[in-house]
Amino acid sequence: MEARILRILDARGEAHLNTLRDTARLRSTELGLQGEFVRLDRTIGALLATHDAKGLASPVAKAHAMGEPYDALRMDLLDKLIVALNQHVFAIRPEKTLTTTSFLDLAFFEGYFSNYIEGTEFEVQEAADIIFRHAVIPNRAGDSHDIRGTFALCSDRLEMQRIPNNGSDLIDLLRSRHAVLLEGRPEKLPGVFKERSNRAGDTHFVEPRMVRGTLNVGYERMAMLDDPVARALYMMFLVSEVHPFNDGNGRTARLMMNAELAHARQTKILIPTAYREDYLLALRRLSRQHDPVPFIRMMERAHAWSHWLEPSSYDRLHVQMLESNAYKEPDTATLRWPD
Repeated sequence: MEARILRILDARGEAHLNTLRDTARLRSTELGLQGEFVRLDRTIGALLATHDAKGLASPVAKAHAMGEPYDALRMDLLDKLIVALNQHVFAIRPEKTLTTTSFLDLAFFEGYFSNYIEGTEFEVQEAADIIFRHAVIPNRAGDSHDIRGTFALCSDRLEMQRIPNNGSDLIDLLRSRHAVLLEGRPEKLPGVFKERSNRAGDTHFVEPRMVRGTLNVGYERMAMLDDPVARALYMMFLVSEVHPFNDGNGRTARLMMNAELAHARQTKILIPTAYREDYLLALRRLSRQHDPVPFIRMMERAHAWSHWLEPSSYDRLHVQMLESNAYKEPDTATLRWPD
């Protein structure tokens, strides 16, 4: 009953729920169900914070009454992902970026591809000019800021080794990194959680009032994962599925994923342009059909390709990108390398 009432509240709001209660009060007398109405009335009152919440039974109802509601359906999805991640044996791929220069060079491509996925499309040389030569691209100030903001985060080794220890840490890290990421776009409200619902196609993300609670409870479930790659993939999907900001959610999610890997001294995962459709389709399948297998398989392949890269120099990485079709659009070439 609590779950049904919460669905009504989410879909139609408090006014409709109060109307429903008034109707139930009248009908309960006609049907001789006054006792049942008392229970219904107390439950609705507890969820609307007008009655004591002690009588609530389900965790999701209790969380709602305490002022930090979370998306229970997302928890079911995350639990399925956790089971699949725990069943998979991930390869150990130690980081290769042991010098400052190699870390910066790989970070450039990490940020470049992460922005390209989201539609911030530059030629790689233009992006390199923005980062390394402080070039100003005419009529693209905002996009240039996006490139710089992403690079500022993924090129900071200390920042990329910071991971949250609890749900509160997760929320603080998300906000601080998002603030840097979109610093050049004040209209996007950097570091501020969304106040309106957002969606991508048929996927409706977590409602604004449930963002904090879903992140908190979602982080608690992460304790069921030990493998650093599994934790990284879970973190990325958690942030992506909640979609806590108006913009920049995908880039933020991938930064959080790679921070988990950097902290564990494993190779970070880059998603090249040629692999963009595989990545987005696997995410969509997990989100909409609750099927984690393609997502895990796809991310494992991206991790293997990322580990194949030799960050001995910017030029060497650039040559490898060309050799593996990394810059190509998905409809013109497939990602390939001698794995």
